Amino acid sequence: MSSLDVQAHVRKHYDDFAAENRAAILESDEPEYWSTADEMYEHLRQRVGSQMALVDHYFDRSLPVLDLGCGYGRQAIPLARRGYRVEAVDLSPGLLDVARDLAAKYQVTITFREVNLVTDRYSDRTDWRQVCLFDVIEHMPPEHRVEVIRRITEVMAPGGVLLISLPSRELDSLSVRVAHRLLRMIVTKSRLEGKEHPYIFPTRAEMERMVSSAFEAVEWFVRARTLFLVLRRRG
Repeated sequence: MSSLDVQAHVRKHYDDFAAENRAAILESDEPEYWSTADEMYEHLRQRVGSQMALVDHYFDRSLPVLDLGCGYGRQAIPLARRGYRVEAVDLSPGLLDVARDLAAKYQVTITFREVNLVTDRYSDRTDWRQVCLFDVIEHMPPEHRVEVIRRITEVMAPGGVLLISLPSRELDSLSVRVAHRLLRMIVTKSRLEGKEHPYIFPTRAEMERMVSSAFEAVEWFVRARTLFLVLRRRG
């Protein structure tokens, strides 16, 4: 499958997801923690809470925030409600429509744009100092991840802060090793059936290799089964 075919498949998957779950997301009292699986509520509460804590610690409310791969606004909405000026982009027009309706529901102003993170330029600006890539990179084929990091560097000012989160792949227990073995089986089956597009999560070492030429690490940690990266753009 070519890169364009992969991107078209991903867009269709998320457009279908948005159509199927639009009402549930919009009706949720806590859309930032919403999931198709009720048992994910506590995990999402911890993960999104950790993301917002990082934002409040490292970001300045007087500067705008670029939210990459925003989906239906899981992070963009709470960012705007906290007083940040947010520009949010995503591949899926269906998810962006849900995000716009959520922004209207909560009476916040967010600029939403349809952007393909693999092929499109993210912004006309090259001086972004605050960028989020929350829960995105694990959904991309491994061969696209380096390109996404490269494109982020194109729009960031030296000294700017990039916050990244993704599922942790720290193999520190038998249960985690078994879980990843099962995940590999699911990935293989899903690819064969053409139903989904899951990919094996990058490890911390893989992430370090991807970002080290353009970013210096400020902080790395694992919380709520999530790997968090705080990076500063090299000047």
